[in-house]
Amino acid sequence: MVDTNTIGDSAEGSGELLRSPRTMRILICGCWDLMHTGHFNAIRQVATIAHEIEREKELEGERVRVEVVAGIHPNKEIRRVKGGEFVCSEEEKETMLRSCKWVDDIVHDVPYKPLTVEFLDKHRIDYAVHGDDIAKASDGTDMYGYVKEAGRYREFRRSECISTTTLINRILGCSPGANANEAFSLTSRRMTEFSRGYRPIESASK
Repeated sequence: MVDTNTIGDSAEGSGELLRSPRTMRILICGCWDLMHTGHFNAIRQVATIAHEIEREKELEGERVRVEVVAGIHPNKEIRRVKGGEFVCSEEEKETMLRSCKWVDDIVHDVPYKPLTVEFLDKHRIDYAVHGDDIAKASDGTDMYGYVKEAGRYREFRRSECISTTTLINRILGCSPGANANEAFSLTSRRMTEFSRGYRPIESASK
């Protein structure tokens, strides 16, 4: 990262040299569809990690300001990996993220594949952050394996019992005890039927 430290006079005009805080950036990536309490709790925890890093650096004698950056997986990437339809456009997702008081910046077009150190460097990111539920690519690869090896990874506790898929299933009336794969298939089909103006389907078998 570019060193943003500068030297200036003190407000009192005493000539004392002051150093402005260096900016660090931490990244949390997501699909961010139909944002809910789980999303906001995740971002809140990332903001807490940002403050912890600031305190760590202060103890080391360095002043830093840590920005929280939200990375958005594009809908075309989500469709490629997960399939199905979406509730929100990418523009709507950005609007919701920018309205969150803990988000300082947005990064678009985050590939839905293992995050690389090169991607972090390109966007001036110091650390990638994710929940304690291991995120894996379609081939079973740890999505954060590369940045973990580079020592540029932090972790928070994932909010349980809440997800976009869960909310959509509840809205569409899916049975809570339904098989997860069947429920996801049913949800995707119902959303497709709805978006195309067809009558709602009753079950995944029809």
